[in-house]
Amino acid sequence: MKIIKEKIKFSDLPKEEQKSEIESEALSWKETFKDEEEWKNCTDKEYRECAKTRLIEDEWIEERKYSLIEFKNGIRKWVFDADAYYEIENN
Repeated sequence: MKIIKEKIKFSDLPKEEQKSEIESEALSWKETFKDEEEWKNCTDKEYRECAKTRLIEDEWIEERKYSLIEFKNGIRKWVFDADAYYEIENN
């Protein structure tokens, strides 16, 4: 396994990966705030907008940058930079 790219900002990810990250982050927000009164009427679209805003704001934080890794079988996967070496060690 090897690292193809590293230290990639959210806004520089491929569009499909951005969508996937937004959806994942939106689900996390929805779960986190499910019991909060002011979030009860929030739509899925609003959660996605909040998630996208946060991902863009956080893209300058080193721990929030991404790496593209490639497994021995040729499959590629985007992971947080911090997780790239963990993935390499465990695969």
